[in-house]
Amino acid sequence: MKTTRRQELRTNDLSYQIEQIGDYLKRNATAITVIVVALVALALAGIWYYNRRTTRLMDAYAELVRVDPNEQPVDQIRRYKSVASEQIDPTLTTTAWLDAGNLALSQLAAPKTKAPDDSAGAGEAKSSETADQNELAKTAEEAFTKVLSAAKDNPAARGRAMMGMGVLEEDRRHFDKARQWYKKVIDDPQLANLPFRSEAQFRLEGLNAWSEPVEFPPPPPMVMLSFKGQPVGPGDLTTPETITRPTTRSVPSGSAAQPPPTSQPAGASSPTQSGAAQPPPPTTQPAAGR
Repeated sequence: MKTTRRQELRTNDLSYQIEQIGDYLKRNATAITVIVVALVALALAGIWYYNRRTTRLMDAYAELVRVDPNEQPVDQIRRYKSVASEQIDPTLTTTAWLDAGNLALSQLAAPKTKAPDDSAGAGEAKSSETADQNELAKTAEEAFTKVLSAAKDNPAARGRAMMGMGVLEEDRRHFDKARQWYKKVIDDPQLANLPFRSEAQFRLEGLNAWSEPVEFPPPPPMVMLSFKGQPVGPGDLTTPETITRPTTRSVPSGSAAQPPPTSQPAGASSPTQSGAAQPPPPTTQPAAGR
C-alpha cells in the first residue's frame, strides 16, 4: 500500500515538473528561439570561417610553389612579399619571407650583363643597375629581419635567416659584421644539431681568404706580326688560305692539260707539234689583167 502511494507521488511530481517546463517554454518561447537561432548561426559561421581559412592557406601555399618560367625575379619577389603580408598563418608567413630573402640574395650573387660603353644610355643603365642592386639588398635585409623577429620558436627558419644576413654582409664587403653573424650561429644552442653550424664554420674559416682583394698578373707583351713587310695587328690576321692560296685554271674533263705558253723571242718561229708539217703560207695571186 505504501509502495503504491510512493509511486503515485513520484508520478505526480514528475507530471508537475513537466507542466512547469511547458509553462516556462510557453512564457519564454521567443527568447529561446532567438538563442537557438544564434547558436546555429554561430556554428555555421565557424564552419564557414574554418573552410575559408583552409582554402586561403592552400591557395597561398600554391602561390609560393607556383613556377612561371616567364616571370622575372623582381615580380617573383613581389609575389612572395604579397603572400607574407596577408599573415594567414605564422609558418606560411615565415616561409614567404625566407623565399623572398633567399631569391633577392641569389640575384645579388648572379653575374651581371655589362652594357656596351659606346651606347648613349650607358650612364643611365649603370645607375639603374646600381639602384636595382641596392633594392635587392634592402629586400633581403627586410625579409631576414622579419624572420628573425617572428620565428623565435622556429630554429630552422632562424638559422637560415642568420646565415642569409651573414652572406648579405659579405656581399656588402662588411666582413666584420659577417663574422658576427656566423659566430651567433655557432654559439646558438638551438642550432647545435642543425647543418647551419657547419656552414657557418666553413664560411668563417674561408672569410679571411675571401676578404682579400684578388690580384691578377700583368698581361704578356703583345707580339707584332708582319706580312709582306707590313705590320699586322690581332684584328688584321687572315686565314692561310686567303694569303697563300694559288690561282689555278679549271680544265675541262676528258681533255689533256696543256702546258702554259712560253714567250718566244722576236722573229723566232713557233715550234711544231709532234713533227707535223705546217701548211704553206698563202701565196699572193697576181692581179687580173697583168
